[in-house]
Amino acid sequence: MAPMTLGYWDCRGLVQPIRYLLEHVGQEYDYKCYTFGNDIDTMFSSWYSQKPTIELDFPNLPYLIDGDIRLTETVAILHHLGRKFELVAQSDLDQRTQDMFDGILNDLASAGTTFYYPDRRSRQYPDDLEAAKNKFNEQYLGPKLEYMNRWMENKKFIFGETMHYNDFVMFERLDEHNAAFSGLIAQYSNLSRHHELMLSQKGVKDLLNSGRSSKAYRAPKAECGLAGYHQIFWNEETRAYVKFPKKELSRT
Repeated sequence: MAPMTLGYWDCRGLVQPIRYLLEHVGQEYDYKCYTFGNDIDTMFSSWYSQKPTIELDFPNLPYLIDGDIRLTETVAILHHLGRKFELVAQSDLDQRTQDMFDGILNDLASAGTTFYYPDRRSRQYPDDLEAAKNKFNEQYLGPKLEYMNRWMENKKFIFGETMHYNDFVMFERLDEHNAAFSGLIAQYSNLSRHHELMLSQKGVKDLLNSGRSSKAYRAPKAECGLAGYHQIFWNEETRAYVKFPKKELSRT
């Protein structure tokens, strides 16, 4: 198989499930990593300086170049690779379920963006972080995981005995939330079982332990006004450590 090119930021973010899939099937790829700058002027310059030079119909990160095929948008890339490597649903019923899980898992990623970054209006981190985490878990994350745990009853993978690309996505989304809420997955027996199963799949643990994967789930913290971020750190031993710096971000 000819090598592919995959481009994304220097964090796990949206690209990690794509990398798991490629590693799992043994597909060679060149990972084009765009690093974050240290201030507001350079935070995203590594990508923006290259963006006009890359032949993509809708330039964005992540992007995949597979021969003559050039794709952006995470779900489109996953669909392409899923079809290419037979990791997609086959029946009409399973295809509809697959589409549904695309949305469910995207919601989990979007919820992380909303919660883990400072409030978009006040540009502040919560005064009481633990209270904010409990509220987020009780009102959104917990109920969502209850439904997912119920779905996984008596299932090995999302679609039963056969693994699809959605399984890589669910593993990563839950892994991120488990880092922020230590012991979260253990509260849901079916999700916990699936998580351990995915960790044992070819390519997943290999990538995490290879040194080729960022330890940060999302963009790193930068002291740069409105572009202030925190970073969730990967702990090799406990696999569950998160840092939430508390500070008010400048509006200028």
